[in-house]
Amino acid sequence: MNVKNVVPQLPDLITLLNLLLGFTAIVSLIDGRINLACLLIVIAILADCFDGFVARRKGIPSKFGMELDSLSDLVSFGVVPGLILYTLFNHSRLAYSSVLIPICGALRLARFNIQESREGGFTGLPIPAAGGFLVSLPLIRTPLDELFLLFVAVSLSALMVSEVRYYKHSSRAGKKPLLVYLFAASLLLPLMSLRLMFAPFLVYILSGFTKIGSRAHGVAHTVR
Repeated sequence: MNVKNVVPQLPDLITLLNLLLGFTAIVSLIDGRINLACLLIVIAILADCFDGFVARRKGIPSKFGMELDSLSDLVSFGVVPGLILYTLFNHSRLAYSSVLIPICGALRLARFNIQESREGGFTGLPIPAAGGFLVSLPLIRTPLDELFLLFVAVSLSALMVSEVRYYKHSSRAGKKPLLVYLFAASLLLPLMSLRLMFAPFLVYILSGFTKIGSRAHGVAHTVR
């Protein structure tokens, strides 16, 4: 094996920051600081976007980086959101449905890594979007019905392993649909109140049921 292929570069260090934030979120959960854990995962999502941006700008995508990214994503956007969802069930038997999040997240990442073509958007809901929506729920600061939480767990898990097409932000092809601009506008809502953190994630989740995914063609996803 070529040693150069396993030496972390700048994008990989940002990916490791994603993993560090995920680990710190788990520690925060153990200490009972669920809101801090949620905010750490939101920051991890930003790190996950930024490492790909840096890799594209520097032209240094790698198989090593892609595998490292998937491992970090599974922790930060699969395991941690699953644990947060588990705490929201408040010791209900339905809480065990939370295990679907890391399981289906792992399946989603594994399928993505072996896909021969990454053009035309994502197949299945990306795990950062699923995890982001889950960690936004405690920030609403409103008691959530257990059946609603069960619905969320099952729905997000099913979407991650589904064939539903999702728009890819790195796509440069053609005119972007209206819902893309709606998603961009919704990113401003959390700046007004953390209770609205769920909004951009919800808009993106619902976008899979429009024609956005099918219109995202022409640019392959960066291999990270």
